[in-house]
Amino acid sequence: MLAVSLLLWPQVLGAQDRTSGADADADGEPFAAAKAGKLLGAHRIRGRAPLIDGQLDDEVWELAGAIGDLVQWEPENMAPLSERTVAQVAFDTRYIYVAVRCFDSSPEGVIAGLGRRDNFPPTDQISIGFDPRHDHQTAYVFETNPSGVQSDMRRFDDTRQDRDYDAVWEVVARTTPDGWVAEFRVPFSQMRFTVPADAEAVWGFNVRRTIQRKGEEGEWVGRPRGERGNVSRWGHLVFDAQALAPPHDAWRCSPTFSPVGPTRPAPAMPTSPEPSAPTFGSASDRARRSRPR
Repeated sequence: MLAVSLLLWPQVLGAQDRTSGADADADGEPFAAAKAGKLLGAHRIRGRAPLIDGQLDDEVWELAGAIGDLVQWEPENMAPLSERTVAQVAFDTRYIYVAVRCFDSSPEGVIAGLGRRDNFPPTDQISIGFDPRHDHQTAYVFETNPSGVQSDMRRFDDTRQDRDYDAVWEVVARTTPDGWVAEFRVPFSQMRFTVPADAEAVWGFNVRRTIQRKGEEGEWVGRPRGERGNVSRWGHLVFDAQALAPPHDAWRCSPTFSPVGPTRPAPAMPTSPEPSAPTFGSASDRARRSRPR
């Protein structure tokens, strides 16, 4: 079923691309030429969940689809990112998993560094963003660097961000002979969304990478200079019909921590009050807005 959806969605996005000048298509999808064809199917895990160890050698990552066509925001706006980046998404009943491989032609130039949560040092970075309501206004963003420092935020009103969002999630990152990798596990309970009764669930999705030594930032769905919007410009992450379980009614905030080693699938999270949503900003914007906790 998902394969059929992935075949049909590019036609929908292509039709949207032909409506240049419109703010949104008939289904309310905001127009942005750069998002045409930006579609990834989330892999449904039917067997063993991946071990969150940064090795990316689990069977899941052999089966999941991948995206890799990131384009620059800075310095050469809309040019392909100078270093290859590959991202994959998988899920089970409790978690969404993301694997990102950041290849680098000069792996010794990858810049790592420790820091406090939500207060990155000037390092290479990866951000993944989800718009699980697909309302083009709200989103959740999870960020890390090659040392596994964590940062997260919610996005609202398309371009505004809230750094007070602190979710319970895991990531393990490490440098490799080819660059560096990051492996994320985010509980569905940390995000608010609804599940369609008998149709595919479609989320907004984006990936952003910072290559610090080059002063280079790029993302899956680029944004030409002068064009506005953030979450409304993201690509699409598609789940099989009836494969996605509803989230818990509440979410849980966590104390500041960063994982230091491999972690295995955990029991369901305890619940407490609920959050709102995140997005991407430039590295300089994140530095201005973040603060030590």
